[in-house]
Amino acid sequence: MSKDRVHTPDEPILCRAAVCFNANQPLEIVDILCHPPKAGEVRVRIVSTGVCHTDAYTLSGDDPEFPPDVFFQTPMVGGHEGAGVVESVGEGVTSVVAAIMSYFAIFLSVVNVNSV
Repeated sequence: MSKDRVHTPDEPILCRAAVCFNANQPLEIVDILCHPPKAGEVRVRIVSTGVCHTDAYTLSGDDPEFPPDVFFQTPMVGGHEGAGVVESVGEGVTSVVAAIMSYFAIFLSVVNVNSV
């Protein structure tokens, strides 16, 4: 597994991420393993991102619409807005290609991760 910025589409990559391990606790910067994209998925090397107020409120554990025991499981990476470079694409993806700049805002703001 390579740590540099040149990867093959079928190998996992080691990334740094701000991870929530428990609601209402500071995010921790850790290494995570990002697996190759599956069919219909795109893997983006993030250049810039942020955590919006709604995500921060949800991660605090105080949001009654998304209680921690119902809405999410930890560990997780929050954030749903960002900019980056398409690193690789899964089978069947035709709307983007690797090595193009991408700006995104997705509805699903929190995804589960496995810490390395």
